[in-house]
Amino acid sequence: MEDQRCNIFQTRAGIGGKSIKVIIDGGSCHNLASTELCEKLNLTLRKHPHPYHVQWLSDKGNIKIQHTVTVNFKIGPYEDTVECDVVPMTVCHMLLGRPWQFDKKAIHDGYSNAYTFKVKDKKFELRPMTPSQIIADNAKALARAQHNTHHSELRGEGATHQKESEHHHPHMSERKSVLLATKSEWREVKDNPSTTIHYVLICKGLSSETNDLTNIPSSLLSLLKEFQDVFPDELPHGLPPLRASSIASTSYPALPYQTAPPTTNPEDTKEIQRQIQDLLAKGYVRESLSPCAVPVILVPKPDETQRMCMDCRPINAITVRYRHPIPRLDDMLDELSGATIFSKIDLRSGYHQIRMAIGDEWKTAFKTKLGLYEWLVMPFGLSNAPSTFMRLMNHILRPLIGKSVVVYFDDILIYSKNLEDHVQHPLHTPPHTCEENLKSWEDCLPHAEFAYNRAKHSTTLRSPFMIVYGFEPPTALDILPLPLHQRTNMDFDKRTTAMKKLHEETRATIQDHVRRQATRLNAKKKERVFEEGDLVWVHLRKERFPQERNSKLKPRGDGPFKVLKRINNNAYVIDIPTSKYLVSNTFNMSDLSPHHGDEEEQESRTTLFQGGEMM
Repeated sequence: MEDQRCNIFQTRAGIGGKSIKVIIDGGSCHNLASTELCEKLNLTLRKHPHPYHVQWLSDKGNIKIQHTVTVNFKIGPYEDTVECDVVPMTVCHMLLGRPWQFDKKAIHDGYSNAYTFKVKDKKFELRPMTPSQIIADNAKALARAQHNTHHSELRGEGATHQKESEHHHPHMSERKSVLLATKSEWREVKDNPSTTIHYVLICKGLSSETNDLTNIPSSLLSLLKEFQDVFPDELPHGLPPLRASSIASTSYPALPYQTAPPTTNPEDTKEIQRQIQDLLAKGYVRESLSPCAVPVILVPKPDETQRMCMDCRPINAITVRYRHPIPRLDDMLDELSGATIFSKIDLRSGYHQIRMAIGDEWKTAFKTKLGLYEWLVMPFGLSNAPSTFMRLMNHILRPLIGKSVVVYFDDILIYSKNLEDHVQHPLHTPPHTCEENLKSWEDCLPHAEFAYNRAKHSTTLRSPFMIVYGFEPPTALDILPLPLHQRTNMDFDKRTTAMKKLHEETRATIQDHVRRQATRLNAKKKERVFEEGDLVWVHLRKERFPQERNSKLKPRGDGPFKVLKRINNNAYVIDIPTSKYLVSNTFNMSDLSPHHGDEEEQESRTTLFQGGEMM
């Protein structure tokens, strides 16, 4: 057992006939599964309900954990299923941490490094591999990795020879980098070819797959976390609201356009079908009976995915152009003069934030092998789409454009001269975009109002709708079983009697609630009632004291004075000299206190803390 003194628990487990490496570590807060394990066994991943970042598993910086997986494994006679977070680790295939130990009530023997636990009254004991077994296992894994690397290099050499052979074919296309220059810069080079020295700055993009946030200032990190809900991974379902910027496709009189759908291979057909099903689920498209239809094509994106777009050339040919100004590149670069810190916001599917005008949806119909559909939101490819979207962005960000924001279609660039100003500038951008209600959050307000008017109040024990109209509002479940004609055809006298009875019951309920509240609040209070002829102290406010009351040694209460009349239990007429005090002789109960005789009067004149106010 001495060989286990410096070893953590390592063993082998079986999953679907495959052998994997397992570590049990009580210092881990989660059960973990490697990305390699999930990919090779084709395990189904699910979105993590609470994504988080880790940094200690590899040297790739801060890694975001955003998926979970269910793993069924077997270690000897012990079979189990655990929920694991998916991480790109290489130390093992699966790591069982504190959650597994807690669920199984596992007991760790520090000397033998073994774990014992019970499952359904059956006792299991897991023993670790010996150091020699671990060394042999690691050697096999290293040899297997070197073998895979050797084959990858052979495939790479074959690809190199293929590229060299393709180099001798001048007609074969090759992707090249492109350097852009403005017309004014090109004109300057053309006019002075020999007298001017020209410099070209080539910026190489650096992409990171690890979401490394370690080099970002803490102030910006807090900003990103504050608006994390503004940038979800998936767009919410439902249509955006109708607004003034909704696009209307104004067309010249023409015959309905019809074109045959292009020929697509099976893979493209599956991709088109998948995207259409996704759009139908989100409510962006619907089935159509339009006499006009155009085909769809798949357009590759920079991230190597494909986007389904319409071939809008027939529509654009008969569309009246909307001439909204598009910003010039030179003007936008001039605005960035002096800025040192930049942040970019790239809107995801920004065109889909704009609704098609009601009645123009049929003009955006497109055909596929699966059927005919039409857009309810602005699609990609329309000639007026860029101008319409640019108008919306200028309207939303008008207070910030030219000061701290540059907008070019769905790309928003926030710039500042120093970090302090930069932290403040982006705070304005999400509220401005949210004020435009880019999603139908205001559609929820009628439902919230309906729910409030239908909910029973704790005081009246009835809903506001019931008190006003005499019946509960019908909902989707109430409409079918309720006989509505009995409500609309009730006799007038019967209806009036029912409403009067309802209001009387509501009034009685409110009074009973007020009475119970008063009883609860006055539980520790003693009710006092003065009769005519009783002597009382009068407590005046500072501004109502007579001039001779200028010493803090004077008694706090004035009097005693006789009660002349009891108006009610809360108001009394007091025999107080109005010429001296210049106040009304009617006092509230809170300004009076009982007088208990000469002993209290003597005590009040010698005790500074007798009831009353300090001067």
